[in-house]
Amino acid sequence: MATDAETVVRQAYHAAEGSVLDVQGFIDLFAEDGVFNNVVAGDSYRGEHLGDLVGQAGS
Repeated sequence: MATDAETVVRQAYHAAEGSVLDVQGFIDLFAEDGVFNNVVAGDSYRGEHLGDLVGQAGS
């Protein structure tokens, strides 16, 4: 059974990958002050910049 957190993560992957590439849908999954930290690259994304991740994940 999926948890709420797992459901959100699955929705985020769906919005950001393949032929979907739903930038606004991806951003809307985050809280207003939400942050995505790319630990490997040392980058953090907030607000409208969260949408930058969609192009990266889809390529």
